[in-house]
Amino acid sequence: MTKRMGLMLAALAVIFGGIFTYKWIESQFIADYLASYQPPPVAISAKPAFEEAWERSLRATGTTVAINEIDVSSEADGVIKAVHFESGDQVNKGDLLIELDDQVEQANLRSYEARLRLAKLNYDRDSKLATRKLISTDQFDRSKAELDEVMALAEQTQAIIDQKTVRAPFAGRLGLRRVSVGGYLAAGEAAVTLQSLDPVFVDFNFPEQHLPDVHVGQTLDFTIKAFPDHVFNATVTALDARVSTKTRNIAVRALAPNPEQLLLPGMFADVKLSLGTDEPRIVVPDTAVIYSLYGQAVFEVVDGKGRGANREQVVQRRAVTNGAQQNGWVQVEGDIAPSAMIVINGQNKLQNGMRVKIVNREKKDPTLDETEANPDAAAPVEDSTTQEQVTDHDASGADPVILDTVPEDGMESADSGAATPATDSPR
Repeated sequence: MTKRMGLMLAALAVIFGGIFTYKWIESQFIADYLASYQPPPVAISAKPAFEEAWERSLRATGTTVAINEIDVSSEADGVIKAVHFESGDQVNKGDLLIELDDQVEQANLRSYEARLRLAKLNYDRDSKLATRKLISTDQFDRSKAELDEVMALAEQTQAIIDQKTVRAPFAGRLGLRRVSVGGYLAAGEAAVTLQSLDPVFVDFNFPEQHLPDVHVGQTLDFTIKAFPDHVFNATVTALDARVSTKTRNIAVRALAPNPEQLLLPGMFADVKLSLGTDEPRIVVPDTAVIYSLYGQAVFEVVDGKGRGANREQVVQRRAVTNGAQQNGWVQVEGDIAPSAMIVINGQNKLQNGMRVKIVNREKKDPTLDETEANPDAAAPVEDSTTQEQVTDHDASGADPVILDTVPEDGMESADSGAATPATDSPR
């Protein structure tokens, strides 16, 4: 009995020992496989960084303003007798625009002129009599006072008649007519607008830190949406005497010639004020910069393990600081050398040290393997968004196109109109 029990226990020990040994060997194989496993390279787009000196400039949103601008109105009330202009007419200084009915004032003027002639005769007669002491001084003084009074009444009536005619105070273009013959025009009521259009002012704002860079006499360029292909020129004529406490911006006024009268008051102006050439800096596509709570960064493609055609390429995260932006490029400061290959697409899948495959770089080295030169032979991309972008770029076998566009900023509120520093690339 004891012998049978020992055999049974020995058999159980062998069975369970074999099971445990098998499981242990299996777990070791799995651990070794996972330790040696490497995911396939991630397909990315990349472009080389380069060093370049850009022209420094200030970008601002401005508004065109007429030098002289009024609502034409009358100083006196009355019924409109005649209108001597049409909407949009070009007028000169002193041109007659509106006549009001002045029949009552003309009748009063004739009455005062008659009284003035009589008062003049009485004054001359009394003056001769007074020199010979034939009338009293009091009577002579009354004659002189009556003459002065009637003369003043005649001049007052003539002034009212003059106010019944409305003339252009300066040369310019009229707006839309708001009155008609026979209508009643109250004193101060706008009958039409009058604008002087050549030249015009361009008003804009920029941040206070750029105050040393802006001065009177400086030239600038600006465009308007109505004529996007036409570049207008202006000259800074004045800077405001104070900085806004709300926006910390300072207002600037420039004078722009407008001989063709293409510019109208109230137009939106995209202003570019040149500040000279900056020092050379590293430039990368603006799509290469990653923004996070920890700051900005880019991924640089560097060589990994292997040699020649078997060499691996991995990415390293580089912290950068953004500078000026222009036409889809941005200046950065950080641990990046000129000609460093920078990832511009697919960064959302990358981590430090991850293997990558550049599928859209131009083939400059004839020794590159066929897989690298042919994007279609690259490993499949797991992320659907990146795969779609890579396919679009690679359909023609060319580099991705970086559009040279500058976003309209909205860098300022309608109240501030603040400028944003920008730079122009000679590239």
